Amino acid sequence: MTARLPNRPALVTGMGILCPVGRSRQEVLDALRQGRSGIDEIAAFDTSAFRTPFGGEVRSFDPAEHLTKAELEDMPDRSLQLALAAARRALEDAGLCWSRDDPPKSRAALVVGTCNGGLSTAEQQYRILLGMQPGRFDRKMNLLIRYHTMGKALSYALGVTGPTWVVTTACSSSTTALGLAFELVSRGAADVVLAGGADAMCLATMAGFDALKATSTGRTAPFSTSVGLNLGEGAAFWVVESPAHASARGARVDGELQGYALSADAHHPTAPDPRGDGAYRTMSAAIESAGVDIGDIGAINAHGTGTDANDRTETKAVLRLCGAKSIPVYSFKSQVGHCLGAAGAVEATAGLLAMQNDLIPATCNFGEARPGCGLDYVPNTPRPAHYDRFVSSNYAFGGNNASIIVGRHHPGRPVPEVTAPEAPTALTGAGAVCSLGLDLEPLLEGLHEGRRGLVPVAGRVPGATRARLAGLVPPFSERHVDRRLDLRNMNSISRYATAAARFALKHCGARVGPREGAVTGIVSGVYVGPEEEGQMQAVIPTGGACADIAGFSQIVANATAGWVSNALLLKGYSTTVAQGADAGLFALLLAHFAVSSGRARRLLAGAADELYPRYFQNYDGLGLLHKGADEQSYGLRPSARHRRVLGEGAAYIAVETKRDALERGAPILAELRGFGMTTDTQGFHEPNRDPAGLARAIDEALVCAGWSPADVELVLWTPQGNSGDLKLLEGLSRSLGAGPAERLPLVTSVFHTGLGEASSGTVTLAAVLAAWSEGRPLWKQITGLSDIDQRRLPTGPVRTLVIASSELGFNLALALEPGGAS
Repeated sequence: MTARLPNRPALVTGMGILCPVGRSRQEVLDALRQGRSGIDEIAAFDTSAFRTPFGGEVRSFDPAEHLTKAELEDMPDRSLQLALAAARRALEDAGLCWSRDDPPKSRAALVVGTCNGGLSTAEQQYRILLGMQPGRFDRKMNLLIRYHTMGKALSYALGVTGPTWVVTTACSSSTTALGLAFELVSRGAADVVLAGGADAMCLATMAGFDALKATSTGRTAPFSTSVGLNLGEGAAFWVVESPAHASARGARVDGELQGYALSADAHHPTAPDPRGDGAYRTMSAAIESAGVDIGDIGAINAHGTGTDANDRTETKAVLRLCGAKSIPVYSFKSQVGHCLGAAGAVEATAGLLAMQNDLIPATCNFGEARPGCGLDYVPNTPRPAHYDRFVSSNYAFGGNNASIIVGRHHPGRPVPEVTAPEAPTALTGAGAVCSLGLDLEPLLEGLHEGRRGLVPVAGRVPGATRARLAGLVPPFSERHVDRRLDLRNMNSISRYATAAARFALKHCGARVGPREGAVTGIVSGVYVGPEEEGQMQAVIPTGGACADIAGFSQIVANATAGWVSNALLLKGYSTTVAQGADAGLFALLLAHFAVSSGRARRLLAGAADELYPRYFQNYDGLGLLHKGADEQSYGLRPSARHRRVLGEGAAYIAVETKRDALERGAPILAELRGFGMTTDTQGFHEPNRDPAGLARAIDEALVCAGWSPADVELVLWTPQGNSGDLKLLEGLSRSLGAGPAERLPLVTSVFHTGLGEASSGTVTLAAVLAAWSEGRPLWKQITGLSDIDQRRLPTGPVRTLVIASSELGFNLALALEPGGAS
């Protein structure tokens, strides 16, 4: 395995927080010193149907104090308002002022974590659909319910044109976001990163946890009697900088991010591994990442939900980690409740404030220690103590684990130099599931035959629709994939993802088993995500009295990756990103980061889409789908605004270091040599059609790869079949030159399979890699524009530029060198 590169420190220079015990650093610090809880009776909705009335809310929050009138109209969802308010607080605290009129001048990035995303807006959508309130579901609401919208809202308001990442791994989301901020700064990919997370109190979430009997009937008391959790809400963001950037502007330094680690339990959709193995591995790897040992840790911020399963499991993990050393463990959730995707950033902020002030926070409401919970939990009274670093961890549905190491800043400490280049990453296998069939052979066969896998949706989507066709995955079972797998309890999106990931492992020569699984992980991309119809139809009309208990755990966006990990025993680096269109290709870049820096040995990177009835009906009702002849002969339609033909499926690419691949004799299909990632900020609700940001991403990828425009021999793209495709073509022309761009061959599978919004680009890449591996030609294009369809395709592996751009303006370019090239 390639050695991990030395970590350059990432300095914390600003913090903004809104949580149940305070709306400023000082208010939160006062609550920490007093051991004061902010958990009270919930005001956001009627709790009479639930076991408990208690939760943690951000009281007296007036979004008009933080957002402009136009922003309030654009962003009515409370989670977006909390996020933007906390982000602005962090920037102000750091002495920075970012806005659309005054954007960041340096290489800036944004990383945001959320569990629920626009769930408050989704609840409103269902109240409208059920006739419980007036209104109509429109394109604005369709945007606000998406996970990736939080990233767009912040980048738009703050003028961030560099990379924007949206992490959605349920309760570990914002811890992962802080870890990714450390990754970007430590590897030199950004000078300054605004990172954190936000989630709002929602009826559907409360109903789910209450139906599982996971809630406490009183105020939560982690690790002690009175079992159960209280939900919370909040937002917290940090400004994270490189030492050079912070020094150049004379920034005050609050602390350091010193290391992070991610992993998967590969155990159960909701329950943690009872042995505490996942939590132990994650904390241990984070400590190793920071270059310290357990003796250097002064405190542990536990996930500490208050549920019996979590608290016993976490206690076992800490005991195994610490050995004979006694380290104080506390749960800030005892003061604020479980803030879901915001929990990690909220808790880490409290932890850093406490460490700065020589304090270890208390675990409030502590009564008699629960059986199996025998650690020092700092019961009820905060403890004076001087220490230099702490571990902060969160563990989520889907088995996603995340830990960060936060330390004091010592100005005289030497900055580690990176003395070795990053390990080159190789793409060693691919797998796909789509409307043309299962795995790569039927996909290539269908592409070469020019078939369109578009079929009537009438059997799946009830009622009359204007659009009639979609790219639906044909029915399949375990025997079509691997008889050892159990797909029975999975929803469709997880079945597609598991099958595609299994095929990717097969083609890269890796076995399914504990040994290979221990060094293999997954980075998954999401656009719409799993179906939530059952939960919403149960909860909304009953005010939470009913819930879809079986489906509740499957509606979080990262549940898909969790099912894949469980089925294939994948316990390595694991996360889910919500980048909108072509999220699977963005996942491939994150996998490259993790593998090249030595944080992961092998990763499966990709995405999955499920075309369930409400998804299709929403798009059809909003006029976003082609109909009639345009859907039957799906192709480029530059004069059509917004329309597409939807598809579903999944694709995953195996990524590992070139050295590891060579050592085990794996096929090297391509190497990822360069990347560029940018964000457009021209509009929030309307499509961002200016090609300048995409052209800049392409330029960055070419420079990173050491290529000139003339070196590009093939372009992989994901057109949608509407006027937005012109942005992709114009971006190529701006970067490569109009003449070369008009001659370069373009390859896609979208018009054969239908548009899988998260996965189509990865499906095309899987097909290209399969053709290269088998020595087969690429397939004739069927865009309907002869200028493109008649361009001569390469007969073998060539230098390939992969491009992606969403209507929200998340742009990506990847430079792929064919395997075996020098």
